Amino acid sequence: VFDVLEVVSLSEESLMSISMAVHPNPAADYFFVSFELPEGEAAKLIITDASGRLIQVRVVNGSNDIMIDAVDMAMGTYFITLESRYGIKVERLVIGK
Repeated sequence: VFDVLEVVSLSEESLMSISMAVHPNPAADYFFVSFELPEGEAAKLIITDASGRLIQVRVVNGSNDIMIDAVDMAMGTYFITLESRYGIKVERLVIGK
Protein backbone atom coordinates (compact mmCIF):
# COMPACT_ATOMS: atom_id res chain seq x y z
CA VAL A 1 0.00 0.00 0.00
CA PHE A 2 1.34 3.40 -1.01
CA ASP A 3 0.27 6.90 -0.03
CA VAL A 4 0.48 9.62 -2.66
CA LEU A 5 2.38 12.50 -1.06
CA GLU A 6 2.83 14.74 -4.06
CA VAL A 7 1.98 14.72 -7.74
CA VAL A 8 4.78 16.01 -9.95
CA SER A 9 4.46 16.76 -13.64
CA LEU A 10 7.05 17.82 -16.17
CA SER A 11 6.24 20.61 -18.53
CA GLU A 12 7.98 20.92 -21.88
CA GLU A 13 9.83 23.92 -20.45
CA SER A 14 11.32 21.88 -17.60
CA LEU A 15 12.83 19.44 -20.10
CA MET A 16 14.89 22.20 -21.75
CA SER A 17 18.60 22.03 -21.28
CA ILE A 18 21.11 24.73 -20.55
CA SER A 19 24.26 25.34 -22.53
CA MET A 20 27.56 26.96 -21.62
CA ALA A 21 30.97 27.54 -23.22
CA VAL A 22 34.16 29.13 -21.88
CA HIS A 23 36.57 30.89 -24.26
CA PRO A 24 39.42 31.50 -24.86
CA ASN A 25 40.76 28.45 -23.12
CA PRO A 26 43.52 28.63 -22.02
CA ALA A 27 43.06 32.27 -20.97
CA ALA A 28 45.38 34.93 -19.59
CA ASP A 29 43.90 38.31 -18.60
CA TYR A 30 40.21 37.64 -19.26
CA PHE A 31 37.80 35.01 -20.52
CA PHE A 32 34.18 34.85 -21.62
CA VAL A 33 31.44 32.59 -20.35
CA SER A 34 28.70 32.16 -22.94
CA PHE A 35 25.48 30.57 -21.76
CA GLU A 36 21.90 30.08 -22.74
CA LEU A 37 19.04 29.57 -20.30
CA PRO A 38 15.31 29.37 -20.88
CA GLU A 39 13.75 32.85 -21.01
CA GLY A 40 13.27 34.43 -17.63
CA GLU A 41 15.32 31.83 -15.79
CA ALA A 42 18.15 32.68 -13.41
CA ALA A 43 21.20 30.59 -12.58
CA LYS A 44 24.35 30.77 -10.49
CA LEU A 45 27.71 31.07 -12.22
CA ILE A 46 30.33 29.68 -9.84
CA ILE A 47 34.10 29.78 -10.29
CA THR A 48 36.26 27.49 -8.16
CA ASP A 49 39.92 26.59 -8.29
CA ALA A 50 41.21 23.03 -8.63
CA SER A 51 41.16 22.55 -4.84
CA GLY A 52 37.48 23.55 -4.68
CA ARG A 53 38.10 27.00 -3.19
CA LEU A 54 35.35 29.44 -4.14
CA ILE A 55 36.66 32.28 -6.32
CA GLN A 56 33.48 34.01 -7.46
CA VAL A 57 29.68 33.60 -7.60
CA ARG A 58 27.31 35.57 -9.83
CA VAL A 59 23.59 35.36 -10.44
CA VAL A 60 22.94 35.38 -14.20
CA ASN A 61 19.94 35.00 -16.49
CA GLY A 62 18.92 34.67 -20.12
CA SER A 63 21.50 34.26 -22.85
CA ASN A 64 24.73 36.13 -22.37
CA ASP A 65 28.42 36.47 -22.99
CA ILE A 66 29.99 37.57 -19.72
CA MET A 67 33.58 38.79 -19.69
CA ILE A 68 35.43 37.84 -16.51
CA ASP A 69 38.63 39.56 -15.48
CA ALA A 70 41.33 36.97 -14.77
CA VAL A 71 44.22 39.36 -14.03
CA ASP A 72 44.15 38.53 -10.32
CA MET A 73 43.65 34.79 -10.85
CA ALA A 74 46.76 32.66 -10.36
CA MET A 75 47.96 30.34 -13.11
CA GLY A 76 46.25 26.98 -12.87
CA THR A 77 43.06 25.05 -13.47
CA TYR A 78 39.62 26.38 -12.57
CA PHE A 79 36.09 25.05 -12.89
CA ILE A 80 33.27 27.21 -14.19
CA THR A 81 29.87 25.88 -13.06
CA LEU A 82 26.45 27.03 -14.22
CA GLU A 83 23.71 25.83 -11.84
CA SER A 84 20.02 26.24 -12.62
CA ARG A 85 16.84 24.35 -11.88
CA TYR A 86 17.31 22.72 -15.31
CA GLY A 87 20.67 21.22 -14.49
CA ILE A 88 24.35 21.83 -13.94
CA LYS A 89 27.04 22.42 -16.55
CA VAL A 90 30.75 22.44 -15.67
CA GLU A 91 33.63 23.54 -17.90
CA ARG A 92 37.33 23.37 -17.08
CA LEU A 93 39.38 26.55 -17.62
CA VAL A 94 43.16 26.91 -17.64
CA ILE A 95 44.72 30.26 -16.72
CA GLY A 96 48.24 30.73 -18.05
CA LYS A 97 50.05 34.06 -17.84
